[in-house]
Amino acid sequence: MPKYVIRTCLLAAALAVGIIGYNLFDANTEAGCGITNGHWGSAVSICYPRSCFDKGDCGGPWVSTAIPCNDVQPGETEAMLHFYFGNPDRKEGDHIYWSTGKPDRWVIEARMNQGRLSELKCPNYEPAPI
Repeated sequence: MPKYVIRTCLLAAALAVGIIGYNLFDANTEAGCGITNGHWGSAVSICYPRSCFDKGDCGGPWVSTAIPCNDVQPGETEAMLHFYFGNPDRKEGDHIYWSTGKPDRWVIEARMNQGRLSELKCPNYEPAPI
């Protein structure tokens, strides 16, 4: 086989690997967002990083939260709750509320104590009666 054919094949393979690698590790893609442990906002095609609380925008309200509400443990920081559930709908004293689902009909309620989660009420996600 001529050398120019081998070189062309190697160049094409390297280009393909580069494009695939770029898309996998680019946080502006859904795959890249997952690899970087972000939360992909499919409605707006934005990756929200774990540092979103510090940046002032964690997106939402989410149809699907970053992790299931029941998996969140007491002691979690407010910053991580914002990452998991998005920007809250409201804050009242030491209580924070998020709506989730489609349509926004379920409410997650967190009670904080010195910046840490002390109690979390998760919705049961029962379908609405018809």
